[in-house]
Amino acid sequence: MASGSRALRTNTPLATRFAEDMHRRLRSGEWKVGDRLPSEALLCEEYNVSRATVRIGIRLLISQGLVRSRQGSGSYVTAAGSNVSAGLAELRSTTETIRQQGLTPAVQCRLSEMRTPTQECVDAFGLSATDRVLYLERAIRANGRIVAYCRDEIVDGVVPAPYLAERFCASLFDTLEAASGLRPAYSSSTICAVYDESIAWVAGEPEHPLYLLFRQAHFTEAGAPVVYSRDYFVDGAFTFSVRRVSPIRTRDKP
Repeated sequence: MASGSRALRTNTPLATRFAEDMHRRLRSGEWKVGDRLPSEALLCEEYNVSRATVRIGIRLLISQGLVRSRQGSGSYVTAAGSNVSAGLAELRSTTETIRQQGLTPAVQCRLSEMRTPTQECVDAFGLSATDRVLYLERAIRANGRIVAYCRDEIVDGVVPAPYLAERFCASLFDTLEAASGLRPAYSSSTICAVYDESIAWVAGEPEHPLYLLFRQAHFTEAGAPVVYSRDYFVDGAFTFSVRRVSPIRTRDKP
């Protein structure tokens, strides 16, 4: 790339602006986990900045856990540097979240069939054990890398037949809305870490079967049940954030 071709905004310190742009490029998937970043000399030429600016910017990325430094070798992308970020309070489809990070989502559905609901789904929606749900097993990728395995139970009647797996190789929320006009408006969720070798069905992805499991019961704005999901997010592939605030304290009047 030509010297100085990357313009940086001028409202923050130069090293911070450099680190922000490098962060954006990491999130876009320009470099994969384990990739070595360009050398200081190349980054200086690309951004038209000094070595001191580049070094400070790289230290900022290291402090955020996005890259790590190897003495005499350079700086390398960590799993955190190439993952997808989402807020816990946001109800979006996983594919939408991936797309908003500047990455390319892809969905593979390997199973779509009518069956009786799991006990979790029965309890969440107040169903009968003899009711039927449309059960899906899907894998979601970001820039070709699997970031989640999903097991979904869609309430009978939400999606009309035929129940072909290829119908569900896209955003589930978009598919539901296109099929029935229904889109989840809120969910009741629980989160826990699990180690489960039975979840993955793509060989070698992930290397270690450690996941962050989201159990989510999705409802329409009117409170009608739509889909019960168990989303297994691959450890290190997704980062979730939550904003916490201190409770308001009141003082008794004298």
